[in-house]
Amino acid sequence: MREAAGFSSKSSLSYTYTMDTRHDKILCTRFDTKTSLASAPGMCLKVRNELAGLGLLGGDAKFYKGEVEAKVGLGVTEGLVGL
Repeated sequence: MREAAGFSSKSSLSYTYTMDTRHDKILCTRFDTKTSLASAPGMCLKVRNELAGLGLLGGDAKFYKGEVEAKVGLGVTEGLVGL
């Protein structure tokens, strides 16, 4: 199938915006300033955009691609502290 499609080229611009409020990347929690515990919910948001084949970029492929990824941590119990 790939051989039948022939040769193509892609030239693109992309960027990623990331906002991360997590203190602990595994548990997805952040430090709570009110209780001085690392048990408050945290979140991570990534927005990616890619634009190909516009103006000076050239190439055969022309498209826009947008992706959004979100992670949110929710506290299981209030005041839970790990050892």
